[in-house]
Amino acid sequence: MKQLILICALALAAVTTSPAWGAPTALSVADMQDIATGDALPGASTLTRSPREVELTLHMTALGANTAYTVWWAIFNNPEYCVDGCNFDDLGIEEVDASIVWAAGFVTGYEGVANASAKLRRGQLSGQVLAGNGLKDPRGAEIHVIVRSHGTLLAGEVDNQISDLDGYCNPACTDTQFTIHLP
Repeated sequence: MKQLILICALALAAVTTSPAWGAPTALSVADMQDIATGDALPGASTLTRSPREVELTLHMTALGANTAYTVWWAIFNNPEYCVDGCNFDDLGIEEVDASIVWAAGFVTGYEGVANASAKLRRGQLSGQVLAGNGLKDPRGAEIHVIVRSHGTLLAGEVDNQISDLDGYCNPACTDTQFTIHLP
């Protein structure tokens, strides 16, 4: 009986002190910004980081009415290798280990307001992958989130409009908003 109690106590200690199980999450909140001007927009982006994944929640305004949108992760796994802050010029630097991955898609109503959420686990690739191998360090990566308009809804093609970078644009696809979460 004493051995069983000792084994249970050791197992409990391992679970409660293990970084994979016991590490706290980190939370950051950032303003949504206009991609053309960099001006802050009403709305916010919240990123929750754990050792295994990141979770994103977006509240967006100033969007087109009845419009299809996609959301994209731009992940800079090693931001210390970025030149003068991480941006799209750093995507080609091997040491940065950057990725661009589909995060979510949504459709706005008449008000041009929307909420979206996404989750990305370390090593997971789901949806369209434009570059890289995904998230490697949920806590240490610099994460940019890009919101892309696909224009007004196309009958029978909405699923494609909200899941593809350049597919089913009406009349053109354009990046409209972004947010940045530093490690």
